[in-house]
Amino acid sequence: MGGKRSAKKDINKQVNAEQALQLRHAGASYRAIANQLGISAPYAYRLVSDALAELAAQTMDKASELRQLESERLDRLFLAVYQDAVKGDLKAMDRALKIIQQRAKLFGLEAPQQHQISGAGGGALKIEWVSPVQPGDDIGEGADELPDAT
Repeated sequence: MGGKRSAKKDINKQVNAEQALQLRHAGASYRAIANQLGISAPYAYRLVSDALAELAAQTMDKASELRQLESERLDRLFLAVYQDAVKGDLKAMDRALKIIQQRAKLFGLEAPQQHQISGAGGGALKIEWVSPVQPGDDIGEGADELPDAT
């Protein structure tokens, strides 16, 4: 019997997570989501956070699959020009190098470019932190519902 109850609980959690995500996407606060679904605001927050994390994981999986497919395509293209390139065919060499460059971009193999930022006259850059929120500011409904970052 415990298995049926656990499966039903999992289904209810999935339904609540989907509804919570839709409501949040529509602009609902966590408190409004909680009220509509009959759950607590922290649980509404956790449902939305977990759903977003799952979507991110699925997106990463799809990106990895696509990267693998593109890699296989580049392999086939490279094999088509490689023999001519090593025999000295300049056009084939050019194509082979372009394929190698594309593979490097696909897998992030290019060395990062360094940029130096300096202040006036090449001196040190002055950085000042300005908070967009001041003590006492009303930052909107739902701000008190978010869990501490600690």
